[in-house]
Amino acid sequence: MDTDFHFYGTASAAKSAGFSAEQAQLIGNAAEYVDFYNSDFWSYWSIVDQSGNNLLSIDVPQLSCQTIGAKMAIDYQDDLWNAFHFPPGNLQYSAQGRDVYAWQADFRKRFKARETRSGIKGTLLCRPYSKFAHDMILDTIERFKSLIALSKITNGQEAQQGLQKALNTEFGVDKNGNPRRLTTANIERLAHIFLGIRMHVLADTWAHQDFSGIASKDLNGAGTLNNVYCPKNSTPEIWQQSTWTGSLWVFASDTDCAAAPNAPGSQACRGHGQVGHYPDYSWLSFFYPAAWMSSGTFLLRSNPEQYNEAWLWLRRVMSEAIGKSTTDMNIPTNVQAVIAKPVETQ
Repeated sequence: MDTDFHFYGTASAAKSAGFSAEQAQLIGNAAEYVDFYNSDFWSYWSIVDQSGNNLLSIDVPQLSCQTIGAKMAIDYQDDLWNAFHFPPGNLQYSAQGRDVYAWQADFRKRFKARETRSGIKGTLLCRPYSKFAHDMILDTIERFKSLIALSKITNGQEAQQGLQKALNTEFGVDKNGNPRRLTTANIERLAHIFLGIRMHVLADTWAHQDFSGIASKDLNGAGTLNNVYCPKNSTPEIWQQSTWTGSLWVFASDTDCAAAPNAPGSQACRGHGQVGHYPDYSWLSFFYPAAWMSSGTFLLRSNPEQYNEAWLWLRRVMSEAIGKSTTDMNIPTNVQAVIAKPVETQ
């Protein structure tokens, strides 16, 4: 997914869920930032206030990068990076306890596991409606509500102590020896930023489904360039009879190892592998020979359908976060039209 969905799609879903325009913009910005923060910024970092006082120091490098570069080679960890873009989820649900929210049963019943070739780690495939996504949504709703509750506490020290407990961190003292504190307004802002980041992860379970963030030709390979078909103005019914005649998108201009027709099972075959940016175009339909499938078979992919589902579930989850539970799964016609509108890229 690109800015059109991670920012505008997330923000519009938040606004439709019941957040104010200002809150929705903040949520959308946070969701977009996960992709914007690339390996050029790989570093230790801190959160500071307007006066430059350090509010929170991170003692490990940030792990929400979109790209993998030389700066990340020393501290990079597959499992942590994956969770932001390619959360593993091709695993059947185990027995569930009592549901807290109505959405849970509806969400679980939509899950479909992929059958993969033997001998590969098929459970690492990203899948929508996975147990990972289910549990993350539940955690997101509860943590968001807790942060909002903390922001309403009038006793500053009590709010600070609650926040430190929620974040499992100590804020220490500033350069003058005074205790560092976040105002209640900052705690509320933090809650919306947190929600936006989690919505990025949730949205990507649709966009990045059937791929994995780890380096694996067995999971992310897609054959050679001439058998990844992306016909324009096509429908699933005629995909199998179609051939790709080309367009203005150029594989070689992509950064996700898309210019590697025979990518080895190494660092060159992460994420979307040889299909490059195709899963990130909301309007595109395509099919390709996924490496994890049996030889000679193709996987059909309709991005508009997947992106519509993603938008609806982002709205539903964010509605639940502010206590406006809904079962409305009808996407606004203007949102659906934007998702389906073709955009040429070079």
